[in-house]
Amino acid sequence: MSDAAQRTHRYLRVALVGIVIVILAGVVIEWIRSGVLPPSISHSYYTSARSVFVGSLVAASLALTVLSGSDAESAFLDMAAPFAPLIALIPAALDPASIKVEADGVITGVTAYLVALLLILIAGLILWRTKQLEGNWVRVTMIVALGVFLVVLALIIPAWVNPDDPNLWIFSMHYPATIAFFIAFATVPFINFFRKTSNIEPRPWQRAIYAGVVIVLAIDIPLSPILGFALPNTHAVLICEAVALLAFALFWLVQTIQRWNEEPGLVKLTPRLPRATVASDPSEA
Repeated sequence: MSDAAQRTHRYLRVALVGIVIVILAGVVIEWIRSGVLPPSISHSYYTSARSVFVGSLVAASLALTVLSGSDAESAFLDMAAPFAPLIALIPAALDPASIKVEADGVITGVTAYLVALLLILIAGLILWRTKQLEGNWVRVTMIVALGVFLVVLALIIPAWVNPDDPNLWIFSMHYPATIAFFIAFATVPFINFFRKTSNIEPRPWQRAIYAGVVIVLAIDIPLSPILGFALPNTHAVLICEAVALLAFALFWLVQTIQRWNEEPGLVKLTPRLPRATVASDPSEA
């Protein structure tokens, strides 16, 4: 890999951390300016932080897609990518009155999203057929993306016909997309912790952070929907979402440091070996 390509890969990884910071900054700045804290990050859609929220999630989706690979970690990042724009483009908690106001924007945005996803699928198929993309995980991610495309297409067609119908399922896709997105990206730290995913072994402090992130996400992700139903008029979901995003950002930043000098490529997933039998980072010598 050339130096330019390696730098690009590094900067894309760092950019994902920056996107998380921007999303949370939008929530905090809106809170300071208006004095109102939204019940969830997704409710930023209804505030002056809307542009920050939508733009950041679309940017995150592009970064996740570009950071493609043939291993399980990359696969789950690729699986998370198609859900991020749906979270941004379909607002949370749409009631009949809101649908009349937001319907045109949702339909236009989701239709443009489908066009982009179709082009990505075509490009992926071409790369796979020409063997520039290989591996079982590549096929899995393409199947997931195709499934998302077909489901969203089936749901948006009735909206094209009757956009004022408040019972259309497309207006309820925000929560399923959010759950799928969080599960997909939260799986990555678990894979990293329980499997060898890099040619450079993590240092003790890095391994400790990875363990902490896994514990936090294992508690936080299932707790979020439970608290959402049990405490609907509180900021419980907002706190859980913020914790999950910050935990992933910390994991991603530490992993980026660990892999800073590693050339991206296929690393066979194997159970972690005792440290004495695994090549260590040359910088530790």
